[in-house]
Amino acid sequence: MSSLSKEQISMIDRIDQQLDKLLNNMEYEEYLDFLRNDDYLATYDDVLGYNDIHYLPDAFLSGLTIDFLNKVAEKVDKKVAEKSIQ
Repeated sequence: MSSLSKEQISMIDRIDQQLDKLLNNMEYEEYLDFLRNDDYLATYDDVLGYNDIHYLPDAFLSGLTIDFLNKVAEKVDKKVAEKSIQ
């Protein structure tokens, strides 16, 4: 993920921590539905997932702009709050 800025990496780490909370506190199918039924979350999951397995080149990470990541974080934070997860 060397093509990302420190701010982007920090945001991704924070989003992933929140997603881990959701994964640990939701039924797996409900968690997958949450990711798949939102374009931002599905794109986030696909880009990072495919990049991790080296299916997509790092250039695809450029689409994870701060604006995009803020939208993802907002949706994930809302779901964590909705589930009353600490």
